[in-house]
Amino acid sequence: SQDRPTSDLDIMAQRFDADGNGIWSMPVVVCSAPYDQFDQMIVCFDDGSSVIGWRDGRSNISSGPIYAQRLSAGGVKLWQPNGISICSVLYNPVKAIQMAPDSNQGVFFVWEDVRDPYNSVDIYGQYLDRSGTAAWPANGLLLTDNEETQERPRIAASARRRAFIAWEDERNPGTK
Repeated sequence: SQDRPTSDLDIMAQRFDADGNGIWSMPVVVCSAPYDQFDQMIVCFDDGSSVIGWRDGRSNISSGPIYAQRLSAGGVKLWQPNGISICSVLYNPVKAIQMAPDSNQGVFFVWEDVRDPYNSVDIYGQYLDRSGTAAWPANGLLLTDNEETQERPRIAASARRRAFIAWEDERNPGTK
């Protein structure tokens, strides 16, 4: 896990060919919202488009809500100018964010979440279709909940908007 930087970091992107040459004339500013954007990740699609996800400090919250942006093959932003919110529960520590593309150019997100301060770490997720429309509840769907900790989710998408998610789970001591 990365600590939140203290400068004003933005997310940039550039597409490269197999020889290491930049394809776009200039890197694209994916997000330049106030405060820091960090812990970026990316998934790509066969048409050359991509979705970039990141933790975002625009609310000046150290836990960094999750945002995402879709770029066309030509580097044009296809969603809101500074990305769309995946999870923006304030004062909610999120980490271990993972993304997986599906065959319909949608994206699954999973993350560790401690939005209930009296509970342990849980796993939440969200699915965005190609247009950036969320299929699950705002701020994510609770995927696994137990009074013990669930952490380090990993995700792999399959055909027809389906995904497999695995995680470490402390509900049975000694079986992590």
